[in-house]
Amino acid sequence: MTAPGKGRIREVQRRLRAEQGAFTPKPVLPVIDEVVATVLSQHTSDTNSERAFAQLKEGFSSWELVAAAPAGQVADAIRCGGIADQKARRIKQILAAIEEREVHIDLGRLRELDDAAAEAYLESLPA
Repeated sequence: MTAPGKGRIREVQRRLRAEQGAFTPKPVLPVIDEVVATVLSQHTSDTNSERAFAQLKEGFSSWELVAAAPAGQVADAIRCGGIADQKARRIKQILAAIEEREVHIDLGRLRELDDAAAEAYLESLPA
C-alpha cells in the first residue's frame, strides 16, 4: 500500500473542515488535572467524562479537598461519568500518592522532566 499524495491529503482535510469545522485543540490543563481527567475518561464518552470533570471541579475548590473528602462524596460528584465508585477510589489513591511524594498535590514539576522520567513517574502512580 502506498501513502496518499499531498493532493489527496489536502482534499481529505478540506472535506473534514467542511463537515466538522476547523480543528480546535483542547486547552492544555495542569498536569494533575490531566491525570484526573484521564481516570474519568475510562469506559465512558468524552461528553460524560468532561461533564464529570467539570462537576468535580465545581464541587471541590482544590485537589486537597478531593483527597480529604469521603470517597462517596467524590463519587457523587462524578456519577454522570459512570463507574463513579471505582473512579472515586482511584482518584483518591492517586491524589494521596502525589501528596505523599510532593507534599502538595501538584505535578507541575513533571513539565521540567524529560519524557521518559515524566512517563515513569506517571506510570508509578496507582493504577
